[in-house]
Amino acid sequence: MKQTHQNSGAEEEIRQLDNESREAMLRSDVAALECLCSEDFVVTSPLYRIANKRQFLDGVQSGRIRYTALEKQIEYLRIYGESAVVMGNETVVETGPTIHRRYTEVWMRQGGRWQLIARHANNIVQA
Repeated sequence: MKQTHQNSGAEEEIRQLDNESREAMLRSDVAALECLCSEDFVVTSPLYRIANKRQFLDGVQSGRIRYTALEKQIEYLRIYGESAVVMGNETVVETGPTIHRRYTEVWMRQGGRWQLIARHANNIVQA
C-alpha cells in the first residue's frame, strides 16, 4: 500500500530527511543524528527496548548500534499539519545476517524544521 497525500513539498522534505538519517546511521554520524532528532526523540528498538535521544546517540557513538548496510523503502507517508507519519520496510546488516524490518517514524515540524520525534522498528520473522 504505497500512499501519499497532498502537501508534496513537505512530503519531499520528509523523504530527503529520511534518507539523510539513513546515511547518518551508516556513517555513525552522531552530529547529524543530533540535528535530525528532536530533544524529545524516543525509539523502540527491534529488541523491544525504549531509548531516549541520549541513550540512542550514546549507542551509536559507542558502536553498540552500527550498520554496515541499511536500505529503506517508504510505503506510507502522510502529513498531518505540523506532523508526519512514515511507514515502510528496511533491510539492515549489522555484523551478522541480513535483517528485514518494518518501521514507523513520526516527524514533527519544530522551530521551523522537521525533526524525528519517535521511531519503532520490529524484525520480520520468516516462517
